[in-house]
Amino acid sequence: MKLKKEKIGMVIVMVTFAFLIGCGRGGPSGVLETASLSIEVGHRDVDSTLWFIVSDVVLRVSGYNFSPIVDTQSVDSTIFSVDVPTGNDRVFTAFGIDTAGVAYLWGRKDTTVAKGDTTRISIIISQLLQTAGDSILILRDSLPWGLSCTDTILDSLGAEYTIVPSDSFADLILDPLVNTIIIPSDQPQEFYNRYRIYVTKFNNFIYDGGVMFFSACDRGWNGGDISEATFLFPSGVTLDTICHADTLNLVTGIHAIVSNLDTLRGYFASYTWFTDCPPFAQVLTVTPDTVERPTLLLYQHGSGLVLLSSQPLEYAYSNGTGEDNIGILLPRILGFLCDDDKLH
Repeated sequence: MKLKKEKIGMVIVMVTFAFLIGCGRGGPSGVLETASLSIEVGHRDVDSTLWFIVSDVVLRVSGYNFSPIVDTQSVDSTIFSVDVPTGNDRVFTAFGIDTAGVAYLWGRKDTTVAKGDTTRISIIISQLLQTAGDSILILRDSLPWGLSCTDTILDSLGAEYTIVPSDSFADLILDPLVNTIIIPSDQPQEFYNRYRIYVTKFNNFIYDGGVMFFSACDRGWNGGDISEATFLFPSGVTLDTICHADTLNLVTGIHAIVSNLDTLRGYFASYTWFTDCPPFAQVLTVTPDTVERPTLLLYQHGSGLVLLSSQPLEYAYSNGTGEDNIGILLPRILGFLCDDDKLH
């Protein structure tokens, strides 16, 4: 029985490896000069529980003119030797994963690699979503349920952010190491339709190392329906049928977003759920039924990270009363994206 479990774990890790490699977008043209580099991965302010869970460190090296280079080392030996094509903007991303391929830690660094370069590159890994880009882009056409609480929370954190309407998507220039994308709940149909047109652009932003928080609670006061726009979330995740459950059970307390929380309650707390989730996703919250459908999940896509929520976070944060506490997730998520110690 133990042998069977180990084999299953190996299959899942191989699936994770395939997702980290991706499909070779922007593969090499001709023969590129390389430099032999040493990359050392360390950790910063990591809870001992998390470090105990991690069994391997996956290194992913990417750039505009070659297919990603991926290597895996045991957590006991986190020094990598890699031949990296020379050029600008080489991105080095490290993930700390468990035996099932689920990532709990990450870190990244971009640098120029020159011919004959022998510099040792150091990457510090910490909890997922920490070290997200400092320049936040809020993609929205309308305030969710007429509420500006996301802006208010970000203002209180001193965050730098820009509102980007959907009619600007075509000209939007994204930098995966600088920008973090936030998409609030309850957008009009035109927003979701335009997002579908540029979904590859946004997926590539994540694949190349960006971070996206997509609050996919649709069909609110602004009337937008993601299913009508017919796009998939990164790695093929889909949004399924409306649930409308009033309580929400946590499935894991490992990430700081849900630490020290038990059962979250609120009006339409489990508005809908996600399906076709990758096997290496951290499922943070689920519906309270026996099926336990994911409603908040975090996972890697290429070199970047995706946080998906199907909960009415803005509405719950602004209108929760009595025992309603699901709204606490919104400041926790935003605080963590801003690496703010007060909120996690």
